[in-house]
Amino acid sequence: MNININKTRKKTNSINSNTSDNPNLKCYYHDLNDLITYCLDCSKMVCVQCIVSSDHTGHKYAEISKQFASNVLDKFKNQKYQNLVGFRESDRYIKNAVDYCYSECDTIFKNNCQNVRDQFKEIRDHLDNLENQVIEQLKITYQKNLDSKHTFKSQLDFDTKKIDSIINRHQNKIKDYSIDNVFNFETKQHIEIIKDSDLCDPIIKKREQTQTISFEQDILTFDTNLINTIKDSISNIVQIKTEKYKDNKNKKHLMMNKIIQPYNINYYLCHGEPIPSGITSIALDSRFSFNSLEVPSTVDRLLLCNGFNLSLSDFKIPPSIKTLRIGDIKQPLEPFSGIPSSVTELHLCDGFNHSIEENMIPSSVKRLNIYDIKQPLSMYSIPQSVEELTLCDSFNQSIGAFVIPDSVKVLSLGDIKHRVMNEFIPSSVKKIRLYDGYTHSIPQNINDSIESLVLFNVVDQHLEIPESIKELHLCDGFNHPISSNLLPNKNLEKLVVYNIRKPLEIDSIPPTVKSIVFFGYNHPLLPGTIKDTVKSIYFNNYNYHLDNNIIPNNIEIIKK
Repeated sequence: MNININKTRKKTNSINSNTSDNPNLKCYYHDLNDLITYCLDCSKMVCVQCIVSSDHTGHKYAEISKQFASNVLDKFKNQKYQNLVGFRESDRYIKNAVDYCYSECDTIFKNNCQNVRDQFKEIRDHLDNLENQVIEQLKITYQKNLDSKHTFKSQLDFDTKKIDSIINRHQNKIKDYSIDNVFNFETKQHIEIIKDSDLCDPIIKKREQTQTISFEQDILTFDTNLINTIKDSISNIVQIKTEKYKDNKNKKHLMMNKIIQPYNINYYLCHGEPIPSGITSIALDSRFSFNSLEVPSTVDRLLLCNGFNLSLSDFKIPPSIKTLRIGDIKQPLEPFSGIPSSVTELHLCDGFNHSIEENMIPSSVKRLNIYDIKQPLSMYSIPQSVEELTLCDSFNQSIGAFVIPDSVKVLSLGDIKHRVMNEFIPSSVKKIRLYDGYTHSIPQNINDSIESLVLFNVVDQHLEIPESIKELHLCDGFNHPISSNLLPNKNLEKLVVYNIRKPLEIDSIPPTVKSIVFFGYNHPLLPGTIKDTVKSIYFNNYNYHLDNNIIPNNIEIIKK
């Protein structure tokens, strides 16, 4: 509630006569005065000297009642403190990444300098002056990186001191705080907490704004022919291209902004701090320790990394999450709890080491990708809601009867270790995809219900495509000769060809095919390859000449 300023001034003498020796109760600006009330306009505690100053003229104040202190305590305990813990953990990750990336950039700088010296050594008498110019230009980027590092780390260290100070004061007591045991006018512990709560605001406000840092690296290229032939034009032999530094091996440049990139997706690695705007994917690792997390509604992907140690029955996955990836987490899934009904796509990633019992995967899941999990699947593991099932590279479990539910329409198989027997594929499956590295033979007695087959770079040396297939996709990287013996000649009606490695041979397309689609096909078509039994052909990004000798007149051609 609002309080009267004149009434506050009348109490000044009695307040000053009972000043505290506790420095945490002192004003931020007037360190001899105790904090006595809360300025609603400035959203912070103030002392008597603040109230009478021109900075607070006309401002409204709130009495530090038990209810007011309780509201502040709840927000400090459940939100601001969590934010600070998240910031501290984030800063540790960021500083490590900054040091690593700076070290790499420093190594690049030194290697570039050495490369320059080696190239200039043969013609030193002609290039001494230019060599110094090049080194100085490289030093510009080096100095930028050095300045960026010092500036960014200095700010982080400045914030860290404040954060550590607040956390150290409360970390052993925060769980026991309640309004009844902290609201005390003798110890004024509630004033101390409110002060620390106020100190959180500028830190959190600053951190809610995007903080980024990047380094630059110099790419040197040399024209050795020009060095040997045109010494008079020596300034043209070297070029420096400055670009954003990227750690292509470990992706540490992304971690400077708390980004990790598993599965070629940028995930923001969160430790409890507010999620920056624009983030759509977040990851939580073993150091995340809170049972809840507030995320923007734009966040729809969540990755639980290896070592994540919270039970999904206790940790509440945000309701905006649609795609969930689970790694080698420490706690098992439980039926009817943990994974929310908002999740429609679930990935059980390499190392997942818990049994998957009935009702652990919710009925909202439509797409299920399973990697190298460590426990076998049972007939109850996969719910009837799953329409698209992918057994990814290194999947090492045998698929038994009724494991694949009859709700599955699309079955995709990567480089799996055990063949999926034909009799265990339900009749609901209409399409099968075989990805790069698939090594098992395709069963010839495949279900008649399977009408579409998609082949990438499968390894089977004696590839045979079942006669029942009506639609066939030969995708990027497919590396088998396409002769008249490969494509089935009974039911195949549609052929889709991508950037395959070997060309279609003459007479390889059976007369049953009525429609052909080319996406990025990069071979010339020879006369006799396309028969007049085809009704239509669609070309996308085809760069070779077409005429009546190649495509019969009766065929409709659509070219894009």
